[in-house]
Amino acid sequence: MKGFSSITICGRLGADPQRKEPQEHNRGQWTKARIVVNRAIPTADGFREEATWFSVIAFGYTAEALAKAKKGELVLVSGEFYSSEWQTREGEKRTTLEIKANKVGVIRNKPEDARQGESRQEPRQEYRAPIGDDIPF
Repeated sequence: MKGFSSITICGRLGADPQRKEPQEHNRGQWTKARIVVNRAIPTADGFREEATWFSVIAFGYTAEALAKAKKGELVLVSGEFYSSEWQTREGEKRTTLEIKANKVGVIRNKPEDARQGESRQEPRQEYRAPIGDDIPF
């Protein structure tokens, strides 16, 4: 049995995605993006924030979806996980974390202006299950 690696992340785009679309029959298009995932690490003094950067590459329709996102937007990415090590010119070891995206979702909130114009809706009535003799069986 072959193994596989799967990862799902939710983070913010560090820059607008880079898209390449070939001239011929719209085939082979791809989009690359950098996504940062922040998390809080408990310490003796409270919490410190740690950021992990991921490179994401998407193809086809997934590339189209990723290309529509803008810098700073929250993105949910699911796909295959790869890592590779390399050295800088100064000899420092670095690791690149890359995801080949299978699914991409952009999470957008309504702007404040749109929320102010909404009328308040009445709360939904709560469903209550029948009690005692009201049960139909």
